[in-house]
Amino acid sequence: MKSSIKKITTISSLFFILILSTPANAVEFDVWKTGMTLSEIVETAKANNIPLAAAGITSKESGFNQKFINERFWSASSVGYLTELLGVSSTVTMRITPEQPKVLYEIEVMMTGAIYNEEFTTELVRIFNQKYGPPGKATGSLKKWTLNDTDQIVLKLFSAPIISYTDLSYREKDEAQNIFRPRNDDNGRVKKDVNRF
Repeated sequence: MKSSIKKITTISSLFFILILSTPANAVEFDVWKTGMTLSEIVETAKANNIPLAAAGITSKESGFNQKFINERFWSASSVGYLTELLGVSSTVTMRITPEQPKVLYEIEVMMTGAIYNEEFTTELVRIFNQKYGPPGKATGSLKKWTLNDTDQIVLKLFSAPIISYTDLSYREKDEAQNIFRPRNDDNGRVKKDVNRF
C-alpha cells in the first residue's frame, strides 16, 4: 500500500513539474514570441545582433547598438528594426503593453520591398498554408489563421504584404487601457473638428 502511494505521489509530482515547465501559448516569428518582456526583447536582439530601436527611429546600424536602448526606448509602445525577408526589405514592429512589466503582444511585419506581385504573394500564402494549414478566414486580400484561443496570424495582401502575429488576450488589455480620448487644447481644435467627420 505504501509503495502504491509513493508511486502515485512521484507520478503526480512529475506531472506537476511538466505542467509548470511547459511554456504558455505564444505566437512566434523568427526569434520573437508574444509574452516576452521588453528586457527579454533587448537580450534577444543583443544575442542575435539585431538593430533594435524604438518605433519611429530608423537605425542605419547593421547590428545591435546599445545607444538605441535609451529612456525613449524603455517608454515606447512599440519597438522594431529593418531587415530583409524573402529577398525584400521589411520592417518588423513589435507592439508592447503599457503596464509593467511591458510585454510583447503583437509582431507586425511589413514587407515594404514587395510591391504587389501575384507570384510573390502566392508563394507567401503557400508558406503559411504549409506551416499552419488552410486559413480559417480568407478573402481576396486577407487571410487569418487562428492557432488557439488567444493567438492568431493575419496576412493582409495590399500594395505591400503585412503579416501580424497577435496574442489577442494582451491586445485586448492594451486596447482597453488606450481608448482614444480626444483632448481639447487651448485653441479648442477638437470641438471645432468634431462636426467635420
